[in-house]
Amino acid sequence: MRKSRVNLPNRCYHLISRVAHRAFFLDDGERTRLVDLVRRVSRFSGVKLLAYGVMSNHFHVFVYIGHPERLDDAEIVRRIAALYSDASFNQVMKKWNELAKHPDSSSFRRYRKSFLKRMWNASEFMKTLKQHYTMSFNARRDHHGTMWESRYRVRVKDPGELGMMMAESGYIDANPVNAGIVGWPDKYEWCSFAAACGGDEEARAGYDFIYGGKGRSWRELKDLHDVSIRQMLKEREWKDSEDLELARANRRPDRRGKCYAAGLETPGYVPQVVERGDNVLALRLLQLLQWEPRSPAYLRTTLGIASREYFTKAYLRPLTEAGLVARTDPDHPNSPRQKYALTKAGSERIRRVAPL
Repeated sequence: MRKSRVNLPNRCYHLISRVAHRAFFLDDGERTRLVDLVRRVSRFSGVKLLAYGVMSNHFHVFVYIGHPERLDDAEIVRRIAALYSDASFNQVMKKWNELAKHPDSSSFRRYRKSFLKRMWNASEFMKTLKQHYTMSFNARRDHHGTMWESRYRVRVKDPGELGMMMAESGYIDANPVNAGIVGWPDKYEWCSFAAACGGDEEARAGYDFIYGGKGRSWRELKDLHDVSIRQMLKEREWKDSEDLELARANRRPDRRGKCYAAGLETPGYVPQVVERGDNVLALRLLQLLQWEPRSPAYLRTTLGIASREYFTKAYLRPLTEAGLVARTDPDHPNSPRQKYALTKAGSERIRRVAPL
């Protein structure tokens, strides 16, 4: 059984979802529809849309979720109207008006609550967004089944951490540049930065929130955000360069079965440490434990892995079962103070490998 997502008020959520099989289903028209739906769902849900970027096979949405509010019936109806198309809205309102004839009845209260529970919640935001878009896409394209690859990914941020806010939004807007689609994101119409540059006040308000909500002019906000985007592009360059150097140093094979190091066949590459994960990352994890035990959160963050569940299944569990790492508190595996330490076997394993 999957664990429920943690949804805390007064937090920012960077939400990411990919099309199933990484298929490039989102052409220009589909991306325009998805951007429109993102905006409509945010208005319905009562979340503040800070930044977004829709690519051809995935999307990013950065939102702020505050504390739930008390809404009267008129406001709930206004939000329903923001979400649904005319035909669907009329159908919803037909049922609403029928039940509202008896406002104190349990039926009306349940129906009213069914809309409220979908507000101020990152999980419900993504559920509404993905379900509505899938139904629309399937009807228009004669497609069947879900469009999306497994669960969405999420990064939760404190709105008071300006550096994190800048990094998350800069990362989103740097996507089309990293993909080689445009030279700068102001030319990519399916991201919030281009919308803000084009004069969209809702998009500009999102960036003002990211940079402290001080009511800066768009020129000031753009200058600040240009710096954030450049920083994210530099970090991507550093990461790509580091990955290439790691591959060469450890003689990892390319798709043809040859090693990056000239003249060497695949037997010389990094030894297999884990089956599901990346062996270079697994070895880097072992090397992070050379000096002292570390918490799972520290290891996962340092290695750049977003999913805690995937990190446990692909790295911590197999490395523990192989005897390469050990829990500092084996009697309480789920303890919040749990750390992992390198074993003698783990030390021996990384001793025979070139530095990563």
